[in-house]
Amino acid sequence: MSLTCDIVHGYDDFRLTAQFQLGRGITAVFGPSGAGKTTLLNAISGTLQPDQGTISFQQSTLFDAASKTHLPLHKRRIGRVFQKAMLFPHLSVRQNLTYGGGSPEAVARITGVLGISHLLDRRPATLSGGEQQRVAIGRAVLAGSELLLMDEPLSSLDMARKAEILPYFRKIHLETQVPILYVSHDLEEIKQLADDLIILEAGQVLHHGPIFDSFQNAELVRLLGHSGAGSFVTARLMCHHPDGLSELQLSQTTILLPQVDAPLGTSIRLQINLSDVILSLEAPQMLSALNAMPVEVTNIHLGTGPGAIVTLRSGADVVLARITKRSLAAMGLVVGTKCYAVVKSMAIAPGRS
Repeated sequence: MSLTCDIVHGYDDFRLTAQFQLGRGITAVFGPSGAGKTTLLNAISGTLQPDQGTISFQQSTLFDAASKTHLPLHKRRIGRVFQKAMLFPHLSVRQNLTYGGGSPEAVARITGVLGISHLLDRRPATLSGGEQQRVAIGRAVLAGSELLLMDEPLSSLDMARKAEILPYFRKIHLETQVPILYVSHDLEEIKQLADDLIILEAGQVLHHGPIFDSFQNAELVRLLGHSGAGSFVTARLMCHHPDGLSELQLSQTTILLPQVDAPLGTSIRLQINLSDVILSLEAPQMLSALNAMPVEVTNIHLGTGPGAIVTLRSGADVVLARITKRSLAAMGLVVGTKCYAVVKSMAIAPGRS
């Protein structure tokens, strides 16, 4: 593990209690406003000294309340990218990038990965918001950072700029192998980017685990929202049909999607939101929905309202469905019931493999 955090910090009527170990991939931190996300980043970066606990990074102690250790910011080897790029307006892109260090070879490599090599002689005011954020990421990496903290770096950008810049976080991680702690309140960003997920609520870490397990955990639907929760399955692209549909093989069945632009045999991660799944006790006939997966009920989670989350298994694949308690009773669904999960082809979204 690269980072170990076990801290307590309080002020006014708020108290943050955070205990987790960070892996070497991209870990997202999700939670509502006031959950403690920025307080957590401040503690890790060193701009805030917690009341209690310890923070260690690799072999170094960054903070230890018992021994009164509090390593200064400039010695922590941690880079931080904020909502706004915060570039020096009077310096060129090249000068901004190398402000904290970076050899010409490193600049060439990182700017190539970020797609900003052609911007080196420009000033920040002449760049788009997405370009400015890519420069800010490059500056953090070139400063010798061994951990990157991303504090809602896309929140000030429109949807087009978000879509433009999001893949660069994955590219820079793959190129440098620097772990990233990525704070966001946007679940779509998190789904596309993160390997692991930490959920904060009212200053408490309520969940920490692999991203895809997190989104298909019925217990977390309350926190992720019905539109955000769902399942992820891995399918292999088998063939393309003349009518524009692609056929993909799951562990136990095949499904049809609008044409997938990828070579045959490609392994593709698919997202199925729980609100897009309909259950049927019998194999459906004459429906417009083309995908009917044979499944078995493995868990039923009753909500506080009229709904229930049903966990279903099809071979090695897990699918979630949200139905009413009335439908649950009418269908007689219990753990072990065999039925069909019906999903429209247009509702299944290919994601990051």
